[in-house]
Amino acid sequence: MGPIPVLLGEYGFVFPELGVELKSSLRLSVRRYGVDFAATWTAKGRNTTDNANSVGAEVGIGSDGVSLSLDVTYLNQRFYLPIILSVTYDLEAALWTMVW
Repeated sequence: MGPIPVLLGEYGFVFPELGVELKSSLRLSVRRYGVDFAATWTAKGRNTTDNANSVGAEVGIGSDGVSLSLDVTYLNQRFYLPIILSVTYDLEAALWTMVW
């Protein structure tokens, strides 16, 4: 099986005074006869030149369910926690997760 094609679009804002970068992305991929969409938010540390500190969250919805992924990087150590909220397509669960 070869690589899975992905269409990715990103848009971001940088607030240098606060040291925060907010980025949203929309990912469309064909996987198991379904479509996946994801929204991502990332905040990076102010005094880091090599992106050593950051906090991020991603909400994904697709034919295989709804997921929330938390990503924390501190002193170049990455902690990634994927949480499966639903194993079926549930738009209401995805919307409430984004609001939360």
